[in-house]
Amino acid sequence: MIESFTNRSWNSSFTSMTLLDKARQNDEAAWEMIVKLYAPLVYRWCKRAGMSYHDIENLSQDVFTVAYRKLDRFQKKTDSDSFRGWLYTLVRNKRIDWLRKHKNDFDAIGGSQVLLMQQQIPDAAWEDSEELDQSEQEDVFLFNQAIQLIRQEFGPRDQKIIEALLCENQDPREIAVQLGISRNSIYIVKSRVMRRLR
Repeated sequence: MIESFTNRSWNSSFTSMTLLDKARQNDEAAWEMIVKLYAPLVYRWCKRAGMSYHDIENLSQDVFTVAYRKLDRFQKKTDSDSFRGWLYTLVRNKRIDWLRKHKNDFDAIGGSQVLLMQQQIPDAAWEDSEELDQSEQEDVFLFNQAIQLIRQEFGPRDQKIIEALLCENQDPREIAVQLGISRNSIYIVKSRVMRRLR
C-alpha cells in the first residue's frame, strides 16, 4: 500500500458530489460505494477511540443509517466542508451517545472513576496529533480504499500497473521494463484511474 501520499491530483476530502447526488436520489449502487469507501475509515476512527469490534460494528450500522437518512442535510457551502468531516461528526456524536448509554456498564466494572476516564477518550482520541498529520493519513487510507474498489473495472495488465504505480509507488520506467510496455501506456492507465477516482 502507499507509504506516502504523493499524488495531489486526487484529494479524498472532496467526495464526488455526483456520487452523493446519486445516493440522495436513492441510487443503491452509489450508496453502496459510499459505504464501501468509508466503512473502513469509520472502523479506524472507532478503534482509535478504544471501542471493541462488536461495539464498532453496532455503531457503524447506526452511523450509516443516520447518514443515509440525513444525507440531504450535508451541504458543501465552503471549500472546507467535506463529506468525510460530516461523517466524522456523526461518528463522534454516536460515540458520545454510546458512552452515555453504557454509563452503568462502566459503573459496574470500576465505578464512576472508570466512567470519567472513558469520557476523556473522545477528546484525546478525536483530536489531531501534532506529531502525525491525521488528515493526511486518512487521505492515504481513503485513496487506497478507492483504488481497491475500482481496480476490478480494469483488465489484468492495467491492474498490475495500478498496483505498481499507485499502490507501491514504483517508478514508471521500472514498470515499463517489467511489463514490456511503453511509459506512455502507463501514464494513460494512470490518467484513466485518476479520472475514475475523481
